[in-house]
Amino acid sequence: MTKKKIIKILGGGLSGLTAAINLARAGFVVQVFEKEDRVGKRFSGDLQGLENWSAKEDVLEELEEMGIKTDFFKVPFSEITLENGSGFAKDMHFKRPVFYLVLRGDEKGSLDNTLLDQALASGVKVFFNQSIQAADADIIATGPASQKAVMIAKGIVFKTDSPDIAVGLFNDKAAYKGYSYLLVANGHGCLTTVLAGNFKSIKENFNYSKEKLLSTHPINIFHERDFGGYGHFSLDPLWQKGKNLYVGESTGLQDYFAGFGMRTAIKSGYLAARSIIIGTDYKSVANANFSNYLKATAVNRYVWEKINVKNYEFLLGKFTKYIDPGEFLLRNYNFTFNQRLIFPFAKRYFKGK
Repeated sequence: MTKKKIIKILGGGLSGLTAAINLARAGFVVQVFEKEDRVGKRFSGDLQGLENWSAKEDVLEELEEMGIKTDFFKVPFSEITLENGSGFAKDMHFKRPVFYLVLRGDEKGSLDNTLLDQALASGVKVFFNQSIQAADADIIATGPASQKAVMIAKGIVFKTDSPDIAVGLFNDKAAYKGYSYLLVANGHGCLTTVLAGNFKSIKENFNYSKEKLLSTHPINIFHERDFGGYGHFSLDPLWQKGKNLYVGESTGLQDYFAGFGMRTAIKSGYLAARSIIIGTDYKSVANANFSNYLKATAVNRYVWEKINVKNYEFLLGKFTKYIDPGEFLLRNYNFTFNQRLIFPFAKRYFKGK
């Protein structure tokens, strides 16, 4: 009888659990080591957007194709409001959901808990409050490194009886070179500010965002809780080191423009698992799937930071003129000809920072 190979995964986030599910179903013995006492602990019931604009295929269909059942809490949003706090405000209508709001953390129905349940049902062994040396792991899925953060977030999560809403606020007083948002979905809510610089002003920015958003969109807030987070981005991701395969934000895989990284994190976990199952070169496959995406998001951020006219009114106006803004987003996340021309300047700019 042939002994099954043991695969050890360091980290029980989205990418690590996705890899674990696929490996276990392929017949491997899979062990996941999670340093916290539960999955999704750092997200504290946050609402996050599972983006649906960077590929033609709907993200839920893509997840199903990767072996992930989509029976988690999710609310599709095809209408959002964009404003800059200085007079510009526009309701946007997309032909298909621009994102699905999902719950993160340890709440019932969260994306984290749903993946955990699917992993356990597939035979994965999950060890909480435990860690191993990186050198002993096959897959590194430990998430972003705080010392390499390029974005940080501060916000509140809460319960509410107010109607569903999605509002984005673009204003450097609210979120320096970033954005703030108010989201409500089926009684769950969050209000958050995301900074791409001047991190020391996060508290001041959040307070301004909260006052601004709730003055124009008053809602009822119950059981308010604080939360925070950060994101790591790299144009030269570390996909592999020795036998270690790196997935998710442990590589620097992130949307540098908007910070919507769940879709790519999950896909990286799937690709790492497939590389082990069928014996392909993970680094080559990962580069083929994500290199142009990362370059496109870097160019998008570069343009955003360099062309701030009238508190982002010019850029927001360009975006909101489209009959279907989803087409604009799809094009600008797939490294267009113009983005290729701009990329050398963006690369030099961020290297200098």
